[in-house]
Amino acid sequence: MCRARIGRFLIHLCLIGLGLTSRATQSTAQSAMRNDTNTAARVTQLIRLKEFDAAVKIGRLGLANPRGTLARPAECRTLTGVVYAEWARNQQVRATEALSLLDRTCRNVNVEIGRGYLEYLNLARAALAAGTPSREVRSPEATRVSSEPYALPPSALDDGLLPRVAPGATGLDTSVLLLHRDLCARSNADACVIVHKGRIVQEWYGQMYREPMHAMSSTKSITGLLVGMLLAEGKLRSIDERVCTFLADWCDGLRGRVTLRHLMSMTAGLPNITDRRRSVGFANDKNALVRSLTPTSEPGSQWAYSNEGVQLLSPILDRAAGEPIHKYAKRKLFDPLGLQHTRLMVDEKLHAWTYADMITTPRELARIGVMVAQKGVWRGRRIVDASWIELSAQPSQQLNDQYGLLWWTAMPHEQRFAALGSLNTDVHIMPDREIVVVRMQRKAAQGNPYKPDAYELFSRLSEKAVSPRTTKNQ
Repeated sequence: MCRARIGRFLIHLCLIGLGLTSRATQSTAQSAMRNDTNTAARVTQLIRLKEFDAAVKIGRLGLANPRGTLARPAECRTLTGVVYAEWARNQQVRATEALSLLDRTCRNVNVEIGRGYLEYLNLARAALAAGTPSREVRSPEATRVSSEPYALPPSALDDGLLPRVAPGATGLDTSVLLLHRDLCARSNADACVIVHKGRIVQEWYGQMYREPMHAMSSTKSITGLLVGMLLAEGKLRSIDERVCTFLADWCDGLRGRVTLRHLMSMTAGLPNITDRRRSVGFANDKNALVRSLTPTSEPGSQWAYSNEGVQLLSPILDRAAGEPIHKYAKRKLFDPLGLQHTRLMVDEKLHAWTYADMITTPRELARIGVMVAQKGVWRGRRIVDASWIELSAQPSQQLNDQYGLLWWTAMPHEQRFAALGSLNTDVHIMPDREIVVVRMQRKAAQGNPYKPDAYELFSRLSEKAVSPRTTKNQ
């Protein structure tokens, strides 16, 4: 009977009749309603007066229960106040539910709510992501934290595929999560995402975050997944096939002895080219450059990190897939995972970059990591064979036991492997703990190193973990 549009006086009567306000709160609410006719502004005024109970009640009564894809700006501002007030009164579950509603209904929330409301939202969002009680965080008026993340970018809006939850609900050690978020800021990361059991428990964006983002050399591990998928389809017979099978100009001398396994394990005899002018990174036609190279040592005799060797997989995978590998990747890997912003880069000749710089977002890169952590399954659908993932994460040769098949295998603690890229743009996978950590950075900058401090935190991250029920996303 108490509806949002029955007037300020009747709203107040409803609150009293339902016994939802104290006398002091009733007085404050009366003052707020007399001084301002806008619900969002009234909620904000009550928050500043620290009358969070009244702010929640008035805010919820003032909402028109938006159910479409877009809500009116006034509703978005009111809902922002509800999120903050619920968090401030330590109702984290209710705050998280309100935040999820805000992300679903206010698609242009950064624009709609305005800067003042945005500061409250950012503070509550970051605290909920880290599981920080309100008593441990000061209000926006009290502090401006340089490392505080700015509003989530459009690509981070809750799509239901990797839902955000309060870390406290998962049993993770929230103090370690706070330390990790601080490490992300101190190491000049642009974004960090932690997923536990298919749910985001930390999502941090720095002030300099911009899209598009590049996966750097973590892209190599994605290429490794594509190789496994082609094997499962029978489009590749074996990774011990010679490059010569696909490229006729690689059939003589040392070239003729190079196999796909050599390319994927960094043992093809190709050197680590440090002269940028000769490297694949500055070639307009990358495939032409790498096809012109010749190993400088016997394949299988030395380990050398080679961007060029991984790029040589590009024309090979084109041939095996029967279509450009970037189109195959979209159709067979990215689309099934619901990745709307992820794609392999192509050069001026439309050749896919298989060694670096896949365009993606932190959330979408995390989704790939979750699929890998779940042994190749996403939402009940098999994407990559489990046996291939297991093989990729094991040492592929004896020359460097930290490298598998385009995946780094030997983390400081067991049961972990990773896709590693420049500037610590990484995907760390801990399948035994069902944890995936993504860190991304666009440009070089001075700051504290991310590793090895991150490894030490990973070892402590799930010490207090419990085993909540499996979600629909697993």
